[in-house]
Amino acid sequence: MFHSNTEQLLDYWRSLRGELAAPRRRHFDPAAVAELLPQVFVLDIGQAALPFRLAGEFLIDLHGRTLRGVDFQSLFVPAARRIVAQASLSAIGELEPVVLQAEGVSEDGRTVSIEILLAPLLSMDGVPERLVGLYQPTTLVARLAGKPVVEMTARLGPETARGHHLKLAAIDGLRIA
Repeated sequence: MFHSNTEQLLDYWRSLRGELAAPRRRHFDPAAVAELLPQVFVLDIGQAALPFRLAGEFLIDLHGRTLRGVDFQSLFVPAARRIVAQASLSAIGELEPVVLQAEGVSEDGRTVSIEILLAPLLSMDGVPERLVGLYQPTTLVARLAGKPVVEMTARLGPETARGHHLKLAAIDGLRIA
């Protein structure tokens, strides 16, 4: 079961999709999820990197810096980057949302658990162009005592959300987590 905010963005994404494989980027209206905007981000789908195009204030505060242009995968410890890359590729390739369970760690070792949604958006030509996402804390952010998250670990989240199957990352047909 996902946090209600994650479910809200998933439901909105699904409502935009309709009969399409995934929603078009131009149909995504931030006003429809206005209360979630501090936690929302948009990634460009690049060659090997996934640079932030937009990041809500919650993400900026959590990481203690601006994120525009920063590769999403670089926020994670090296051991977690493969999972993050494969989850992103799965969302893009399968045109289905993926949820990661992450743990952010501050410089002094304090932690916060975060649910991270990645959902594809298509260009007008029907090609995956962006990933829209959400950082949803599942533990109290106050545990960080105002310290920014300097690294994150990740694992794949549950396979279903309200009975809807979410595609999970796989290599050669084998689930990697």
